[in-house]
Amino acid sequence: MNIHNYHMKNVSQSMQCWMKTNLSHLNVFDCVYCHINIHDRKLMTIPAHLNWHHSYIEQSLDLNISSRLNVGVNYWKDTDIIHKKYKEYTQKESFCKIDIIKKTENGFEIFSVAHNYPISIRNKFILKSCFTEMSKEAKKIIKLQKSILTDLRPYKQVKLKYYGLDTKCFDHYLNL
Repeated sequence: MNIHNYHMKNVSQSMQCWMKTNLSHLNVFDCVYCHINIHDRKLMTIPAHLNWHHSYIEQSLDLNISSRLNVGVNYWKDTDIIHKKYKEYTQKESFCKIDIIKKTENGFEIFSVAHNYPISIRNKFILKSCFTEMSKEAKKIIKLQKSILTDLRPYKQVKLKYYGLDTKCFDHYLNL
């Protein structure tokens, strides 16, 4: 096992424990924290379920991440390919998945949560608070475990999104 996979396994296990401690009362069965740094062209993902993370990367679903980077709380649409692939992976007939997106000085942070039913407004506030807590923990992890950082494969699309430019209008530049 290489050092990246070893550390990913450890942070994933830590995320599972954190999720059970902090989110189980909300009926959350999965969560992922992601830090995108466009200046360094790096991505850090802390998944609760490492197998889904591997599947996500293997299927190149990460290349579409810029379409999800809308600041605020966003429900995944049933028609999106990522929702369909996640449904296949979980084998759950019914679930809700939301992304809480925050723009930072050097990119974005994503806190993605899966739960069994639509989440109440009160619980959205709890999730935002948990997101803040996870963000602080992630900053410590970035300093200690640089090996879990990966290259930001859709760098150009994410950079355009960061600066508020419509990627569809600039597709011809992305291929240069």
